[in-house]
Amino acid sequence: LCKLLPGRASAVVQRGDLHVLRATRCVAVLCECGFISNPHDAAVIAGDKPGIAAAIDAGVADFISQEG
Repeated sequence: LCKLLPGRASAVVQRGDLHVLRATRCVAVLCECGFISNPHDAAVIAGDKPGIAAAIDAGVADFISQEG
């Protein structure tokens, strides 16, 4: 995602205090893919959904390979 949205933080931030993560019974990942109020982010989000999905997939696969 950092390559698609340059200028954004590249650090992983783990926050377990979010209701959407606490109240979910299954394994969950919350990805912030940009801000729709930012014209550049909105254009990337609207124009490259497959790229965003591929970046999330690659990140999850990388995490799983490091854990296993």
